[in-house]
Amino acid sequence: MLNILQDSFIRVGLTDGRAVRLSLPEVFEALGADRVLEFTALRAHQRAGWHMLLAQLGALATHRSGTRPVTTAEWGAALRALAPADAWDLIGEEDDRPAFLQPPVSGPYIDPNRSASALDMLVTSKNHRVKSGGAVNAEPDVWLLALVTQQTMGGRSGPKNEGISRMNSGAGSRPFVGLSPAGGLGAHVMRDIEVMIGARAHLLERTCLRDGGHELLWLLPWDGTVQLSLEELAPWYVDVCRRVRLRRDARGIFWERQGADKPRVNMEGRNGITGDHWA
Repeated sequence: MLNILQDSFIRVGLTDGRAVRLSLPEVFEALGADRVLEFTALRAHQRAGWHMLLAQLGALATHRSGTRPVTTAEWGAALRALAPADAWDLIGEEDDRPAFLQPPVSGPYIDPNRSASALDMLVTSKNHRVKSGGAVNAEPDVWLLALVTQQTMGGRSGPKNEGISRMNSGAGSRPFVGLSPAGGLGAHVMRDIEVMIGARAHLLERTCLRDGGHELLWLLPWDGTVQLSLEELAPWYVDVCRRVRLRRDARGIFWERQGADKPRVNMEGRNGITGDHWA
């Protein structure tokens, strides 16, 4: 079901002028060779979240592998070592199994919505430049990027819609500060992966994150009440802040949600300090 490790649906513009569709391992190979000019579906407000997710996954895969993968096959194997195959499905068939950035949950979902823009963290209710209810019948990579932005960058937006752990209060924002080397998008992502790997020991020393902790929070069942502590998590863990599920029927992709009584990670008294590389 649109498995991001196997299916090539992420639209990419290459530096040689070609427009292609790639799987995530193919994206990483192209980034490693600094051949990515642009991600066609990526909107301005989504750039930071997508970059950070790529670097986090790249660092986790590299750490597990012991060396940074280079080829599509190597990246595929390294990413598959992080999570079961179906956990990389964009659309999960079974609610009690993880899908990409979608934790297993129990109970009925509510509020089916066919707008990818409504899933995104960007508030569109004012109908200014980005319109509410937009991106209907959107391409799969539009849904992918909206999901990434919401789950890894989203703040609190009312009761039962809590924000990510990596921000100072639910009304804050996740910082994105760093150095961009000469080259393109790939050089930037690979530089961050290299620096993150080099700083891992120091990160473990100065935070309560631990080796062997949870890395991909979407793999863990979430009932909306039980929280994780920062002491249970690994460096560069990938956050999720909403209990959502992507579906597909004859009309296309849509999403549903469940509320959460508490944020996924208990950050009480920590002011969003998680050792995040870009903070």
